[in-house]
Amino acid sequence: MKYLIGCFLFLPAFLAAQCYGSFEVFGAAGLSNVQRVGEFALQDDPVFVNRFGFGASFRIGERTYLRTSAQFSEYGSQLTSSNLRWGTQHNGNGGFDPEITPPEDLPVSLQFQDYHLYVEGMLALRYQFKTWSNWQPFVEGGFAVGKYGTTTSVHRETDLAGQTTESRTSWADNNYRPVALIGRFGAGTNYNFNERVGLYAMVVGQRHLNDFARPNTIKLFPWQATLEVGVRVFVDPR
Repeated sequence: MKYLIGCFLFLPAFLAAQCYGSFEVFGAAGLSNVQRVGEFALQDDPVFVNRFGFGASFRIGERTYLRTSAQFSEYGSQLTSSNLRWGTQHNGNGGFDPEITPPEDLPVSLQFQDYHLYVEGMLALRYQFKTWSNWQPFVEGGFAVGKYGTTTSVHRETDLAGQTTESRTSWADNNYRPVALIGRFGAGTNYNFNERVGLYAMVVGQRHLNDFARPNTIKLFPWQATLEVGVRVFVDPR
């Protein structure tokens, strides 16, 4: 499997050097979450993530292109617990008084965020619709093979005064599978300034197709929805 990932990562340079197409650099930002499947599975909230990389496309038909890229991609989720109540905040009449300070200044809200970093090699087909202008809409679909890297956890606590403290740790979690198969679909448009340089923007959805964690009672499927913006530099070896 590691050899397959290596082929995906280095394929852009080989392809664009042999056929009409383009080199590309891009960045993306959007939302990510982890779909939990299983009995009593908690549903987390999405977090803001980034993705960036480089790649190449080459024409295999009149309006069809094969695209490959290497990218660094984040997936994540967050869990927030607000309006926490502590035993010493009871008012003595069976009720709750939020103005009573919790023992030892315990927090009134907690937030846990996890970010999982992957290195991905992507292969996709792009179909460009025929137009008579510099704008060229397209749709794109394909797959990626991802190598899990590290997980960064961010823990935030907020007290009654509104003061927030934050701690951050990073590690490679052995409970997560080292390799993931990822499905991808997007739609957007190119804008070509001339025969050499163009810009593109597209909305992209990516989702893990295999369970993120090792065998467990709850299955985890990370996904992300991002806006990708990039530059294409066109080449023609002929």
